Formats: sequence, C-alpha cells, structure tokens
Amino acid sequence: MILVAGIDRIEKKTALVDPTVENVYEMNPEELQKRDTGSLPGNLFEAVSLTEKALLCGKRSESMVFRNFVQNKKIGWDNYLTQVSAYEVERYLPLL
Repeated sequence: MILVAGIDRIEKKTALVDPTVENVYEMNPEELQKRDTGSLPGNLFEAVSLTEKALLCGKRSESMVFRNFVQNKKIGWDNYLTQVSAYEVERYLPLL
C-alpha cells in the first residue's frame, strides 16, 4: 500500500509534508489535531478496511493484485480471530 501511496503522490505531483520527529504516542488528542496528524490502524482489520476503501476510491481497485491482497488479508484476520491465545488458555481452561 506504500507503493500505491507513492504512485498516487507522483501522479498528482503533491508535495511532501514535513516529517514528525516527536513521539506521536506521547501527544494528546489536541496536539495531534493541531498538527493534523492521524493515527495508524489499531489492528489488521482496520488496516484492511482502510486499504479496501482507498482502493475502491481509485483506479487501482481493478487490479487483480490489489484485490487478491485485500482478500488474503481478510482471510488472515479471520484466521487470527479463531486462534486461542496463551492468555485464554491460562485464564479460562482452569474454569472448566
């Protein structure tokens, strides 16, 4: 998806923004809003949803590579959701 963003930036000839060198995780919501700094997706599902939305808005949605990429990530998320974590085993198995 970085490649898509890079190609889009080149095609639209948009200027790069100044990098943020401060730790954005230490900023409060007001600072983030003032700097117009967004946040990264919190998990794979959010990332795939944002990617899919971005692809549907652009011409790259027709690409089999990008469609397959999104589909594979959805499968990965579904597989993740069905896994039993060590925490769940430690926490809930003794209750049985």
